[in-house]
Parts: sequence; structure tokens; C-alpha cells
Amino acid sequence: MATRLSFQAAQIGCKAVLNGAPAAETIEQVVLGMGRDAAPFMKQLPASSKKHPDGEVLVIEVDGKCPPTATAAELAKRRGKRRPKHEKACTCGCQRHRGQAKRQARGAKKRRKKGDKSKNGKEVLVVVTYTLKRGVDGKLHGPINKKLYATFAGRKAAAWWARAAATKRGFGPDASKTVQIIMDGAKGLKHHLPPLFPKAFFTLDVCPVVEKLWAVGRHFQEEGSDELKVWVEEFKVLVYGGRVKALVKRLKTLLGQAPNHGPGTKARRKALASLIG
Repeated sequence: MATRLSFQAAQIGCKAVLNGAPAAETIEQVVLGMGRDAAPFMKQLPASSKKHPDGEVLVIEVDGKCPPTATAAELAKRRGKRRPKHEKACTCGCQRHRGQAKRQARGAKKRRKKGDKSKNGKEVLVVVTYTLKRGVDGKLHGPINKKLYATFAGRKAAAWWARAAATKRGFGPDASKTVQIIMDGAKGLKHHLPPLFPKAFFTLDVCPVVEKLWAVGRHFQEEGSDELKVWVEEFKVLVYGGRVKALVKRLKTLLGQAPNHGPGTKARRKALASLIG
């Protein structure tokens, strides 16, 4: 339960079902104690079994995400009633005095300790490995012997675990078997994975690309409108059709047509440049 709920919620759940539960701090210590053995346990697991032998194609999917770390007080502040956007501290309502008015209304900020960050989310990397086997119909079927590994140790550690898992399955660096790696555009993954898999095929995960298309489209069409859906669908046809050069060319054309000055222009140009990159 503690792997899916907070320690406090796990304690409440145990009390409701078992009429008793250890303290939340005790549950935390047990989970951390078991977590210490997680990596050695994963290393000794067999890659496959005689009943389900691996296929001839290895697929590796890698993605990362920062779990939400906002406290209850921070969430309450975000969800609270908003002050008027433009508070006037003087007759002209200039930016300098608006800022002063906001700081006075907010009060003094609590000084952070050395090393504390306002946004200190720790990224968790998830690596999924499985194989595919070609059937009598000529198609690749699977997944076979699917393994999931997650770590807070960083992108380099995740890449090395993927390398070790692939070698254990018989897909070593010098093997002639097919390895297909699917990941997003994170620079850390792009930096660490290709040197460890020199013969692998790398594919950009399509989901982040489509998400960025929607984000860029909101700079051209109203959010939630049918026009926005049509705008995105036209580009999705190029994405799913594998027409990368045509897609980038159209985006560069939009970037070239975007004026250098005007309301919302800077954000539009920045979003387009990011997606092209």
C-alpha cells in the first residue's frame, strides 16, 4: 500500500481493514529498508524462462517524470482566491509600484536554507524492457518477459541498467540482434544511451511531440476550439506518417512568418523554436 499511497494514508487503510496499524514513521522505515534491497533483487532476476524464451527483437522504453512535491500549504496558496491582476499603488499604476504593492500585501518571505530550492522535484526514471517474436503471420508479437525498473539515481544510472538488462538477455553491444529504443527528447538520455547501444535503432516517443503540437497550436488558435483540433490534426498526419522533414519545414515556415513584435509574438516564436528543436 505504501508504494501507491502516502505513509499516512497506508496507515489509515491498515487501521480500517486490520483494526490496527504501526505508526506512519515505522511504515516509512520498513519501506526504505526494503528499498535498499531492491537493486540487488532486480539484478539477480532471470532475464527469461524456459517456458517463455525471449524473442529476436529487444524493445527498451525510457521515460522520466518528477513526482509532485508541493505541500498542502503550497497547494492551498495556489488554489486560494486571487488578488486583482493590476493593483495600483500610485496614480499612474506603473509596474514598479505595482510590484511594491504586491510585496507589501504578501509580507516578508521566509528565508530559505542553503541548498533549498523553490522547485526541488527529483526525477524518477522508468525503464521498460521486453522482447518481440515474429509469428507465422510475419508480424512481431509480444511483449515477452516484460521487466520494469525505476530509479531516482538519474539518467546515467538508468542507461547503465538498460545496458546490463539487454546484455543479460543476449543483446550485448556486439550482438547482431535488433534493439529498438524509444525515448523522449531529454538531453541526458540522448547523451548516455547511444554510446551504450551503438547498433540500436532510436525512435522519438510520439506522445511528447503531439503534446508540444497542442501547446504550439494554442498560440495560433483558441483553446478548446474546433479550429485548434483541425490545426493539430494536420500536423499529426505528418508525425504519424513519419514525414519529419515536411513537418519541420512547415514549422520553420510558420516561424519565418511570425512577426518580431506584437502581443503574444515572443511566446509564439519561442514555442515554435522549441518544437523544431
